[in-house]
Amino acid sequence: SVKTYFYINLEQYRQEGGANRPTLSIPSLKERAGDFSDWRDASGNLIPIYDPATTRVVNGVVVRDPFPGNVIPANRISPMAQEWLRYLPQPTSEGPLNNYLVPTAIPDSILGDSDYYFGRFDTYIGQKDHIHVSLWHQRAPAKFVSTLPHELANETYSDPQNSSVHRVNWDHTFSPNLLNHFTFGYLNRNEGYGSVNADAVDTLPKVAGVIGPYNVPPQISFSDGFEQWGQSSGVNIGNVTTRPTYTINDMFTWITGNHTIKIGGEYRNIGGNAHANGNQAGTFYFGSGATGILGVNSGNSVASFLL
Repeated sequence: SVKTYFYINLEQYRQEGGANRPTLSIPSLKERAGDFSDWRDASGNLIPIYDPATTRVVNGVVVRDPFPGNVIPANRISPMAQEWLRYLPQPTSEGPLNNYLVPTAIPDSILGDSDYYFGRFDTYIGQKDHIHVSLWHQRAPAKFVSTLPHELANETYSDPQNSSVHRVNWDHTFSPNLLNHFTFGYLNRNEGYGSVNADAVDTLPKVAGVIGPYNVPPQISFSDGFEQWGQSSGVNIGNVTTRPTYTINDMFTWITGNHTIKIGGEYRNIGGNAHANGNQAGTFYFGSGATGILGVNSGNSVASFLL
């Protein structure tokens, strides 16, 4: 005779909102126009911005002239830089740093809103065979949340984002003192991380000299604590990582007199298939050195970017 039992379970995890609203540093409105009169040290002293076009060597020392009033003339600001600045939000407070409070809290961007599926099935066939199967699967949707406007988002999203753990057991009784236990197991985790702002690749300006075509906009990073713009991970389908793992286990048990003898073995095949297609449009880092002088507290990374 055949007797079958089963159990099915569904769990859903939902998250609305996030735990906090981070405060970021973005260029102030003055700085976007080339005015760095707000760029000061902790004592309130102006940090000078030097003109890299005036770089020269005097008596063996590299010198530069500061911009008058710490203001970069409008005709010196790069048109490409101005295109990027169009997508920045308005600061929520005064000052050059810690001046943008993100309007909404950012939720978990990976496992939030996951669904979990589990099923177990047990079958008894006659008096000698017992088979049971367990199936577990987790799946999370892609989420395109970001602290900055979408075009400048520096986060990644994951699609696919799922896991599977499955198991099959078969117990066969040859006689009251002879038993065989067979197990097959399978595990896999699939992840494909991509740049949240990948669809802005044709919206944001392209950097001259970067060979295309490419699938995401360039990544712009700054020193001085300013927030990064963009994310160079690439598109999700080009970054899929899978980890297929298979296990086969067999155990033979023989009870004879006062002794129990077990003989068995296990085979494992552990896989890891990683793919990457990031940084096709390049990563560009701006520091204060381009508008500063060595040995002097000077320069600003945003000023370097504007030039």
